[in-house]
Amino acid sequence: MLRILDARGLHVTDEARQRILSCTDISTLDRWFNRALKASTLANVLGDLAQ
Repeated sequence: MLRILDARGLHVTDEARQRILSCTDISTLDRWFNRALKASTLANVLGDLAQ
């Protein structure tokens, strides 16, 4: 997912990167992945964290 965000030009903060890397919930990762394919901001992907 980090590669997709990078390829789409979305800046990932250290906090967001850590949140993504530490997530073990498949449903959450799947939701974020699907959002990452279309999102224009990190906030659109992760929702609450992302500034």
